[in-house]
Amino acid sequence: MSPQYWLLMFCVWHLTSQGNCWQDYDSRAYSQCYAKPKALLYGGGILINADFDDGLKGWSPYGNCALQLRMSPSSYPRYNVLESVRAGLNFSRALEETGGRVNWFVVATNRSASYNGPSQLITNLTSSHKYSVSAWLQVNGAVQEVLIKATLSVNGGEQYVCVGTVIAQRGCWSFLKGGFSLDNFGEAPIYGRLYFETMTFVENTEIWLDRASVQPFSKDEWRSHQITQNEKSRRTVRLYVVESKTRKRLHNVNIQVVNVKLSFPFGSAVARNILTNQAYERWFVKRFNTAVFENELKWYSTEREAGKVNYNVADAMVAWCEAQRLNIRGHNIVWDDPRFQQPWVKALAGKPDQLRQAVMSRVNSLVPRYVGHFIAWDVNNEQLHFSFYEDALNDSSFSTSLFLDVQRLDPGTKLFVNDYNTLENCNDPDSTPDAFILKLRQLQAAGVTNLAIGLEAHFTRPDVAYVRSTLDKLATLGLPIWLTELDINVNALPNHNITQGAIYLEDVLREAFSHPAVQGIVMWTAWKPSGCYRMCLTDDNMDNLATGDVVDILLHEWQHVDILAQKHGSLKWRGPPGTHKVSIQWNNTTYYISLHVKPGRGTQYFIVELPSSFTTVQMQASSSLASYK
Repeated sequence: MSPQYWLLMFCVWHLTSQGNCWQDYDSRAYSQCYAKPKALLYGGGILINADFDDGLKGWSPYGNCALQLRMSPSSYPRYNVLESVRAGLNFSRALEETGGRVNWFVVATNRSASYNGPSQLITNLTSSHKYSVSAWLQVNGAVQEVLIKATLSVNGGEQYVCVGTVIAQRGCWSFLKGGFSLDNFGEAPIYGRLYFETMTFVENTEIWLDRASVQPFSKDEWRSHQITQNEKSRRTVRLYVVESKTRKRLHNVNIQVVNVKLSFPFGSAVARNILTNQAYERWFVKRFNTAVFENELKWYSTEREAGKVNYNVADAMVAWCEAQRLNIRGHNIVWDDPRFQQPWVKALAGKPDQLRQAVMSRVNSLVPRYVGHFIAWDVNNEQLHFSFYEDALNDSSFSTSLFLDVQRLDPGTKLFVNDYNTLENCNDPDSTPDAFILKLRQLQAAGVTNLAIGLEAHFTRPDVAYVRSTLDKLATLGLPIWLTELDINVNALPNHNITQGAIYLEDVLREAFSHPAVQGIVMWTAWKPSGCYRMCLTDDNMDNLATGDVVDILLHEWQHVDILAQKHGSLKWRGPPGTHKVSIQWNNTTYYISLHVKPGRGTQYFIVELPSSFTTVQMQASSSLASYK
């Protein structure tokens, strides 16, 4: 039987037993504002009448407002946009006159509160599914743009769940993409009302909605997408072993992939105590290829008193990292949070000229010192939430100027906008996906070219459905995305349950690692005798906690290789990009070689030449295939 036949049979079984066929996740997202909305995702999923071709069926006003049905003027100029069915346009006649090609949308008008908007009741929600939400939105009224939030009122208001946001504009359509999970509601049937509201109330502002969707995914469907994406990042490798002089294929050769070291940057914060704790050092280096200093590079650590700059600890940590061949993130140049300014810097808040000079001294001292040593700079930490320097200098362009200065001094290093709550909290208006995108576009417009997205990812109870949707939208910019300070606030969980924290950590790590736009993950888990910030991976004896076990399990999974074929002096396998250490046994001698497997599609070939004489061992790997394929 063909694969298509078995896929059809599986779909029939799933349809009869689960009520729906297997659904692939749609990662499409948009961050531009369009004259017309793009395609409806999933046909609307479990929403009724998602594109309003059946009038207002299934939809109702939430709160004190009225719903109207209107037609898109960009597609069908014969009808004015302000005409509505309720105002006298006959719905059936309109369909007849336009051949059924009318693009209808709904308008929430006469709103009297921020939460007033279009809504739909959704029944048969479950705690075992994850839900992807999307919609196209626009505003009309006195304002040019408004932050709109999609909210789910669960079980008649038992809980309100923010599922997504978008900065909706007047005159064009913006795309909201979000998601939600209800895994804290148990096995009882769940119902919810999805409604669209403005974060703040602006009088005489209408909400326009089109092509909304809510698509459920079973655990298997959700996990399947992760597996598929991971597999796309892996690569097939073919190794041939030949005799160096004759370049003939060798037989009776035993080839094994001994271990794999990921090239994907994965690591943790470290503190200065790692320099003197060999057990901690061994534990760390065995697992990670990337480090960031928890506090040792911050301005308040390197210049506690004005003019007394001391990089001794930072220099020692850089030397240690480089001796261990670890990537280093530079965290941070300045921090816009007023709570973390040393007293002498705070005292300059009323002296803008002196403060600007102090900042420039910091930049010119720090950045050139570590050019070529760091792979990233967090330039102005948490600038979406705070504005100490902008306020103190009375200069809204401070951050942009700072990025340009750092780019001039270190043009080869990624410059990160680094902030929190973009993944963690849908309700934070300061760091919504659109707010992040707006900041990045402002920097790009000013000439900053080497940008990257830093998502701190300080979670308590992560919702990976919302995480995935947010990553999808940020990915539309085509910039590298990192999770830069990932942890779970174990102390905020019931009974400080680290086992549950480990489950949450695994959920986020799987989601982030499988997303093609995510190019690095760093956890905020620096160990110190006094404890960790919010989550440790080990105890004081460097024995794994449940969270450390998760790291080991996932590393084993991500670094796993699948042997595809072995015969006649060759080995074919599939594995992740990174360093693959291979052992070759021939004539009672074992040789080792490290192969650098690059990201990409297609098979990567290696030829290893073994010497005919064993007085010296010389091995080479080349990509010259000759006749060995």
